[in-house]
Amino acid sequence: MYDWTTNIIIKCGCYNEALSLAYDKDIESLDLAIYSSYSVADHNRSWRYFVRLAWHWVRRGRIYSDQMVLEKEEIIKLRNYLNSLDVKN
Repeated sequence: MYDWTTNIIIKCGCYNEALSLAYDKDIESLDLAIYSSYSVADHNRSWRYFVRLAWHWVRRGRIYSDQMVLEKEEIIKLRNYLNSLDVKN
């Protein structure tokens, strides 16, 4: 079970997304989740939008990719969190 006391939230420099990390010591796994304040469900989409997405998928093979911009303080916070994990080889 996750030890939520070791959960960490890293904020994107654009203030639109956040990365959540939680380490499970029992099965030695790291859970990563990206949360965005922008959601497709929040907006009405026209049929042209979905045709454009389908065309993009046909040509490039993927529709979305998530990207986060981390400020120096958040990079240090992430590095310190990852270094603090007790992971065995």
